Amino acid sequence: MANYIFPWRAEDLPAGSFWFRSGSDGWDFSAQRLTGDGWNRVKDAPQNPEENSDRVCYGAPVYAVEDGEVISAWRRAPENPRPGVSHPGRESVPKTIPRSGNHLLVLGRDGSVILYAHLKTDSVPESLCPFNAEFIVDADDKVPPPEVPNVKIPRETLLPAGNRPRVRRGQKLGLVGNSGASSGPHLHMHRELANGEKEPFKHDRSWKAEKANSSNWQPFTGEIVGPDDKDTVILASPLLRRDDITGGGFDKLVMHFVRSLRLVTALQDEDGNLKLIAWDLSPEEFNRRGEASAGRATQISIAEPRSDLIVTAIREAEGTLKLISWRVKANGEIERCADASGGPVSKVSVVTVREGTIVTAVRNSSGNLKLIAWFVSLDGEFDRQSEVEAGAITEIALSASSVFPGVITAVRTGDSKLKLIAWEVSSIDDSIVRRGEADGGMTTHMALATRGSGGRILVVSVRDSDGELRTITWSLSAQGTIQRLATESAGKVSEVDVAGIFGAGRTVVVACRDDAGLLRLLTYEVSANGEMVSRLGGALAGTMTKIAIAGISHSGRHFVVTAGADAGGNLKLINWEVNP
Repeated sequence: MANYIFPWRAEDLPAGSFWFRSGSDGWDFSAQRLTGDGWNRVKDAPQNPEENSDRVCYGAPVYAVEDGEVISAWRRAPENPRPGVSHPGRESVPKTIPRSGNHLLVLGRDGSVILYAHLKTDSVPESLCPFNAEFIVDADDKVPPPEVPNVKIPRETLLPAGNRPRVRRGQKLGLVGNSGASSGPHLHMHRELANGEKEPFKHDRSWKAEKANSSNWQPFTGEIVGPDDKDTVILASPLLRRDDITGGGFDKLVMHFVRSLRLVTALQDEDGNLKLIAWDLSPEEFNRRGEASAGRATQISIAEPRSDLIVTAIREAEGTLKLISWRVKANGEIERCADASGGPVSKVSVVTVREGTIVTAVRNSSGNLKLIAWFVSLDGEFDRQSEVEAGAITEIALSASSVFPGVITAVRTGDSKLKLIAWEVSSIDDSIVRRGEADGGMTTHMALATRGSGGRILVVSVRDSDGELRTITWSLSAQGTIQRLATESAGKVSEVDVAGIFGAGRTVVVACRDDAGLLRLLTYEVSANGEMVSRLGGALAGTMTKIAIAGISHSGRHFVVTAGADAGGNLKLINWEVNP
């Protein structure tokens, strides 16, 4: 039996609210919030008598837990007036509202069907349900779909084969409501086999805790939430917030993990100088260790060419490229080792290609993309190896390739379009050769990660010209050919960064500043061939700007750290554990 995501996202509920099993059959879900008086399923100051809108879960989005095609649907049935009161259409003879109310019945690839029932009126998209009538003639006139002969559904809600909309895992289906045979706002969801037997869902990508100890969160790892688990609350997100820590003011910032759970932040401080800080990250908390400073820096990037030896690539006050190597000691002290200089630049990025070799990608004085390969010795000394120049750009994102020895550049061209270019870096003399390339649409911000077996999938998150966040996958061949595969959109943003987690398969976490100015994290799973991008649960934090993200896996656990400037302009780091 496959594992399923939950059909909601934690960030769609008010703070301090969580999902739980309700009802006696084990197939109903509702939401509760934790108050000083305990757990309550209604919002603060409910109406008297209680209205549908008083329930915490009412109006929360519902998402598909798996791919499939819609075989039965209804979308415009009136809701029950309030909890505990049925609509007359459920009392009439014959009944004119289906038992499931507004619903979708989705046929999966394995021949089972999943029912999402009691949805809010008009919340199911017309693209998923072609029926626009409020009432049906006879809700008890039921027939079995040919594919599932032991499952009977109202004849008038059946969609004929060949004319059935498809849904994708993670796709929004509607909103929690109180329609049909429902005693109050909730989601009824069950999975039924072709023989009519109901089989429980095994869940993952989320967290659970007991109501009596709601701070002790444990990951779902293919587990069932059954009828007896009514004291279990569910955080429907792969992301669990573990610890926060704050620092002083800053401008730009980048991060890199060294020595497993040691994080180094490289930032431009309030005086405009480069400042490095080493942090120890236990699974639950941060500890600040050593720090070091250098001169003025207006662009900053960071890489690790050798174990515990990091390199910062910066744009100096004079506008020239400068590389500095630093030793991160076991006690967290940071020691400056060596420097090297390059020519005039306006944008800077650096990445490790292999042990001892880094590549800097810069926008040079002509406004063109320029790549330079450097050898970094054991003591941190630099030896410039080779360089190559390409066309005009305005922004750069850079990632190492594990498909072949080299790098991938994601650039914004002079006409504000996304372009990906694959570059091979020779293992003999570090010479750089341009391989494949691909063009994307208009973009203002972008971030790049590699995923999948051998890094053959490129994941690019961009802010397009309309301000929309788009996460795009591309395939990367051993010859450097780049081919666009899939795109997933996720609303308005003003900043974006992306992290893949070492050891966490095809999961990526996108950090962005949403249209409300909040730090928003979105988690995606990428299919093995990269042709499907499914959005899973995410998380919301407070007001944040200057956003960055980095990921790490350690001892079978997975973490991302987000950094940014809080509402007061001060550095804030947040540690999130990921159940990927």
